[in-house]
Amino acid sequence: MKKFAFCITLLLTTLSGCGKPHKPVSQKPTVAASNAPLQNGQYAKWHQAVSENNRALGGSSSGLRNYFSDLSAYEPSVMGRAWIKDMASDAASHPVFIENVRNRAGKNKKAFIRELIKQPNRVKSVSGAKEAFITALNQAGARDSLYRRAEQKFEAKARGAGLPTEKFYKPVSDIQMASYLSATPGNPSVAERILVNAAAKVLSVDKEPDLSVSLDRLANNGGMTNCLNMAQKNSAQCGAASSNDNDLNYCVARHGVGEVSRCFSWILPNT
Repeated sequence: MKKFAFCITLLLTTLSGCGKPHKPVSQKPTVAASNAPLQNGQYAKWHQAVSENNRALGGSSSGLRNYFSDLSAYEPSVMGRAWIKDMASDAASHPVFIENVRNRAGKNKKAFIRELIKQPNRVKSVSGAKEAFITALNQAGARDSLYRRAEQKFEAKARGAGLPTEKFYKPVSDIQMASYLSATPGNPSVAERILVNAAAKVLSVDKEPDLSVSLDRLANNGGMTNCLNMAQKNSAQCGAASSNDNDLNYCVARHGVGEVSRCFSWILPNT
């Protein structure tokens, strides 16, 4: 599946695809990727499972089956929101963004966030917003490299038995993915969704009852949910059709890790 991404010059206005292998953008993240916060439920659990891939590569058939089940145990909209909120946590670490969010909000923290929720595109006017988002992209890129390595391990294991290319694989189409990339009226861009949530985290109001529901709603990106829903269905179909460990290793590679991670990786620069 061809991947799409942000072009940095249009980073906070329009999303578009660049068609190159991922490499970090020029600005360095302010938090080391290995220490990036994974705070939000289902995405954190899925990420942890991918990180522990060695437990399934050399284990028993039942262990492999259980591992595959762990990778598929998510609710698509909840998983997508969790990813958005972890990206927001990364963006909220940028010092210039922190300073300017606080300055813009002053003493009216909740009122400031309410205005951003109503008009998410206004977050782009906060100095440091672009750099904060790039920090989050670099973190996501480091995690994506981990996912690619895990995918390759399981695919190599499956191909040791000569499994045919593309067996069971039904990727999300390029046209579908392209439709996820731009803001439309009433549908903020992913960048805006992340940065508004990041601003709320900076001001420590993201858990306030009168704001958290609206922030949750803003973090719910329909395109990402649809992508994760398709990945989950493909995983179930692939697992049901698997007759041996080689088949199942391929299902893990292409669906449990590969297809799910690509529901996130299209956002990365130069992908």
